[in-house]
Amino acid sequence: MLAELATQIEQLRGRLDGEQLDAAETADLLEQITQLAQQALDEIERRAEGLETTEPSP
Repeated sequence: MLAELATQIEQLRGRLDGEQLDAAETADLLEQITQLAQQALDEIERRAEGLETTEPSP
């Protein structure tokens, strides 16, 4: 899932860097990138919580 999100973010970033976009298009792409980054963060947090619950107690 994280690799897929990273790929999508990279594709959008490539569009930002490579295309002549107006302000609305740029804002839309940045919003999409922000949403994907939030999804990635949520997934990382979910995985971290899973690790915390599987660690043996001292």
